[in-house]
Amino acid sequence: MWTRVTLNDGSERPYGFGWSVEKVGKHRLVRHAGTLAGFRSEMARFVDDRLTVVVLTNSGLSVPERIAIAVASFYIGDLLPNRRAVQLPADVLETYTGQYQLGGGRTLNVTRDDRKLLVTMSQAKVSMDLGLFTPESKTRFFNEDDPRSTYIFSTDAQGHLQLVMENEEGKLGLKASKIDLRE
Repeated sequence: MWTRVTLNDGSERPYGFGWSVEKVGKHRLVRHAGTLAGFRSEMARFVDDRLTVVVLTNSGLSVPERIAIAVASFYIGDLLPNRRAVQLPADVLETYTGQYQLGGGRTLNVTRDDRKLLVTMSQAKVSMDLGLFTPESKTRFFNEDDPRSTYIFSTDAQGHLQLVMENEEGKLGLKASKIDLRE
């Protein structure tokens, strides 16, 4: 049940029978999430640490995985990376504010909240706060609620600003391009 599946081509996927099979840092995690209209849940089992966290929410916009990881980090000292915040001038932060286009009709809205950036994702009439992004350099930020990923502001080949997410293993994931609202 907690073994990664091997596909016909020999590649593996991080999924067993109903369970995601992952790692957080060097800690083995098997997890299962559930969603119904208006409800979300997470069962996170850190197998080698003998710790299980169950999160039940009554909000379709909650992120129970993030809550489970945060609770587990109270008991597993080295679960989350130790990130170091830096102070950036307001004008630097201001250059990153605006809307960014994701795939699937989703947009990210980046606003300045004092010395941090608040990022919200919207699709149709639904929006969800992704959290406060704290700078650790001029272009690299981390989410205070889940410091495993790094969010990088960079420019593409045409010189357009983009926001790219890098997971804790250094693999690039989510990529959003800034929308020029003047056009």
